[in-house]
Amino acid sequence: MQEPRVDSIRNIALVGSTGAGKTSLVEALLHTAGVLPSMGSVLQGNTVSDFEPEEIHRQISVGSTVAHFSSKDRVFNIIDTPGAAGFVGETKAALRAVDGVIIVIGESGVRSDLESILAVVDDLRLPCVLFFNQLDKDRTDWSATLKACQEALKKPLLPVTIPIGAERQLAGVIDLMQKIALRSAKDHPKVQSGPIPADLEQSAMDSRKVLIEGVAEVDDRLLETYLSGAEVLSQDISDVLKFAFLRALSGVDRALGIAWYYVPGHDGGRTDSTSNGTTSPRGGYSMNSFTPG
Repeated sequence: MQEPRVDSIRNIALVGSTGAGKTSLVEALLHTAGVLPSMGSVLQGNTVSDFEPEEIHRQISVGSTVAHFSSKDRVFNIIDTPGAAGFVGETKAALRAVDGVIIVIGESGVRSDLESILAVVDDLRLPCVLFFNQLDKDRTDWSATLKACQEALKKPLLPVTIPIGAERQLAGVIDLMQKIALRSAKDHPKVQSGPIPADLEQSAMDSRKVLIEGVAEVDDRLLETYLSGAEVLSQDISDVLKFAFLRALSGVDRALGIAWYYVPGHDGGRTDSTSNGTTSPRGGYSMNSFTPG
């Protein structure tokens, strides 16, 4: 077996409150990558991450677990960390061994038990993606949760996707970068792309404008392009985001791409410079919407 190149490896920690869905996200990632033929369930006690008898009985993680898999010549080491306050030491220890963090936000939003973890993330200046989970649950409100996260994190959040539908009608997400709709089915992990629904075109364009304006603040060349009225290319946005790391994604399949492309690897790319008051690659937050499945 060929040894992976150092620059192809990403070590990512999943953090979040108890019940946010971190362990289920690991199952979805493994299923999407083709490692698992089907996803396990926390309720059924057959997930890869929660295998200890106490975890199965309590239906929560009590220790950090590493899930290892490859996808498109990229190697991922995903650490599923506990969300319960009593096991916060496990989570804080894991944060010192990773390149970046995916903060999983469940239907309850940002709770107090997550704040101490976020403080450590901030101290370590780890790049982060916010993954909005459980948007297919009843009485969930993506816009309200986003606003609450903005207030709690006190960091700039830029959308790269917005959801299609809400609650039980959640059907997918819109990729603001590529200007396409992404949909997936519960019985199939692969994402299908298509045109943006007509009733969401204006909302998508408004959100994309927010993304471009936020990214342009950290790059003079991109700012000049935007102010001149010329089209801002998706690749230009990606290049700037890679260094500013103000990125938001949608869906499990897309989470793999963002974790590899935007989280700095072991080959460098970890500068700490800031521009116009924006966060650096080692201190930015992003957000992500969730597709059912």
